[in-house]
Amino acid sequence: MANDKDDVDIHRPGVIPKLINAVTRPFRKHEHPLSESEPQPVLCDDSDEYCFTHSKRGKALIFNNEYFKMYSSRPGSSQDARNLSTVLHRLGFEVECLHNQNKKEMKGVLKKVSKEDHSHEDCILIAVLSHGDQVEMEGKIKSVIEKHDVVYATNGILQTREVVHLFSDDCCPSLIGKPRIFLIQACRGTTLDIGVEVSLRDEADAAVSPPVITPTPLYKDFLIMYATPPGYYAFRRPDTGSWFIKAFCDVFSGPDVSSTEIQKLLTRVIRKVSFEYESQSKTKELAGKKQTSCCSHMLVKDIYFKVKLDKALESKE
Repeated sequence: MANDKDDVDIHRPGVIPKLINAVTRPFRKHEHPLSESEPQPVLCDDSDEYCFTHSKRGKALIFNNEYFKMYSSRPGSSQDARNLSTVLHRLGFEVECLHNQNKKEMKGVLKKVSKEDHSHEDCILIAVLSHGDQVEMEGKIKSVIEKHDVVYATNGILQTREVVHLFSDDCCPSLIGKPRIFLIQACRGTTLDIGVEVSLRDEADAAVSPPVITPTPLYKDFLIMYATPPGYYAFRRPDTGSWFIKAFCDVFSGPDVSSTEIQKLLTRVIRKVSFEYESQSKTKELAGKKQTSCCSHMLVKDIYFKVKLDKALESKE
C-alpha cells in the first residue's frame, strides 16, 4: 500500500449545485424517417468475434484534465495519462493525449473525430480522466428528477451521455458494427464505500449499497467502463495515479492480453480495484474506504486485441 494519501476525483465534496434542465438532451429522431416502401437490407453475421483484421486498430483519445480554473487540481492524473498511453499504444491504438481541455475544446475534438472515416479501423476508445459528479435535472415526466453523470472540462461540465451519443450509429456511421469503448475515471457522486470484511477464501466482491441508476444511454456495440458505481467517489493517488487506471494498465499489460476476451480482462480490473486498494487520508471520513469499478455494455460479440501483423514484425526486429 502506498504511503501517499488518496484523493477523490470530485472538485469539492458535496457542493455541486443541482442543475435542473441545464443541458439539452442530445437525443434526436431521424431527420428522414425510413419509408415503409424502402425496406432496409438486413446484414447477417454469424461470427462470435468483432472483426479486428482491419489495417488499423483505431484511435484512442485520452482527455487528461488535471488543472482547472475554478476547481482543485488532480495530482497524479498525468501519471495515469502516461501509463494509459503506453498500454494503448502497445495494443495497437493511434493514441492522442489532450491535456487540460475546456468545454468547447473537448466537444470540438469529440465532434471532429466522430465525423472522421473509421472504415479501416477495428474500433475506437475514448478515455476521460477528470473530476466528475452527478447532477439532478427534470426528466421526461415532470415530477421525476433524474440523476445524470457529468465529467469536468477545465471551465465547466459535460454530461457523459453527450460524449457517448457523439459516437452512436447516427452520428458516426463509419463505426457501425464496430466496438466503441469508453473509460471514465471520475467521481459519480459523493457516497463512500466502507466495504465489508471477507476471508481470503471468499469469492464475493465487497458489497455496496444499491445506488440510483443514472440513464446514461447505451447503444449496440458500446462498452463503458467506470471507475466507480453511480453515486460514489473515485480515488486517486498523487504518485501512482488513480486506482482504476492503474489496475486497468496492470491487467492490459499482461502476457495473455491478446488471447483473452475483453470482458474477462475487465473482470480482473474490477477485482484488482476491489481487493487491492483501501483509501488513506488525513480526512477521517475519507480514510479506510473501498472502491469497486463497474462496466456497462451492449456488445454483441467478443473483443480480442489480437496482435497486428506489422506490430508483430516490428517486435521481432
